[in-house]
Amino acid sequence: MRRAQLLSWVACLILLCGCVSDSRREAPQRDRAARQLLFEHLVADAMRLYAEGVAGPPAMATGYFHQARDRIADALDIQPVEARRATLRLWLGWISFRCLGEPEEAIRQYREALAQDPDAKRPRLELAAVYGHLSLRALRSGDVARSERFLESARGMYREMFERWPRDGAIRSDLGVLYLDHGLAQEAHGILKEAVDLDPDRAEAWANLGTACAILALGAEEEAAYRRAIRVSRTGVADAFFGLGRLYAERAEVSAAAYYLRGFLRRTARGRTDQVVLYAVRYLVEAGRGGEVPRMLMGDDERQ
Repeated sequence: MRRAQLLSWVACLILLCGCVSDSRREAPQRDRAARQLLFEHLVADAMRLYAEGVAGPPAMATGYFHQARDRIADALDIQPVEARRATLRLWLGWISFRCLGEPEEAIRQYREALAQDPDAKRPRLELAAVYGHLSLRALRSGDVARSERFLESARGMYREMFERWPRDGAIRSDLGVLYLDHGLAQEAHGILKEAVDLDPDRAEAWANLGTACAILALGAEEEAAYRRAIRVSRTGVADAFFGLGRLYAERAEVSAAAYYLRGFLRRTARGRTDQVVLYAVRYLVEAGRGGEVPRMLMGDDERQ
């Protein structure tokens, strides 16, 4: 009897040890599952808050963006996978720069993303964009030396990308826009010609090439670039329609100018009141072609 009890106890201990061993093996799995669930919840909440900030009232947007950034930072703390961490850093940089106007914080996040994923293109593109923004801001404030430093940082980032992705026309197109923003039309013209050579179907690059040609008074090339932009774009690039409309207006070709300026107004964002829109409206009205302008600029409900 005593021997049977002893054997029974031994059997119980063996079973208990097996259960403890199984629970120890399962514990890390349960922890990983719980962390993954929390991570997914934080990311989903960040996406919701970001969407609220984009779509909601402007007065509340900053609060939503700050909350979204906090959720992403919390998700970053529990995410061990480097590639995912790099993506979260990109998102942090995007919100910091594009939504909260904090370029220095964005630079920090993009550099971290690049450190975690050294072969990634996106952090380099975003860094170049931030450097370009800081260069323009310094230029507008009159600090030319500071502007040049940031512009050179942006150029350096683009040079690095040219070496890594020599056949990517989009990168050259982005640099062309940066040059246009800085009033460097000659440099923009050269790099945008490279962009369209590499990617002949990139409508935005053709439209921007047309803008560079307009600044440089290259009339025939300007017209060809704008027409190519419209031809390769499914919906038509608004800037190309404006460029052709302005070009024909300067040539006193009223019908052609009106056609393209109307096309521009149909394709541009409603509610815009910048100088480009005002030019188009004024020309159409003065040319006696302004009857459709209200319908182009406003929806039916607004017009009523």
